[in-house]
Amino acid sequence: MIYLENTTFAQAAFIPRNGDAPTGTITLTARSTVDLTTPLRADVLDLKVSRLYFDVSFRLPAGMADGEYRYELAADGKVLSEGLMIVGVSPLGPVTGVREYVKETTYKQYNG
Repeated sequence: MIYLENTTFAQAAFIPRNGDAPTGTITLTARSTVDLTTPLRADVLDLKVSRLYFDVSFRLPAGMADGEYRYELAADGKVLSEGLMIVGVSPLGPVTGVREYVKETTYKQYNG
């Protein structure tokens, strides 16, 4: 799952690769899972920093609603990656970096 801020400024995302090497223009599309509209269809630039992920840079269109979208990354009609994308605030709160949950465990030892 990919989490994005709902902003029109350029942002980067790491999208999992499936092993295929893209040829031609890479296009990212996002389709709403609620009303089935496609508010995002953009050519993206792969920064090529990883063999496991596409490190892509793009801009979201103005007025794109917060919510869940099905994304598809394709090149020359061939799907390179697909999955879910959350735009804006997630149900768990704003996406602000990595959160770690550590539950402290206390043990009591009894003798006898």
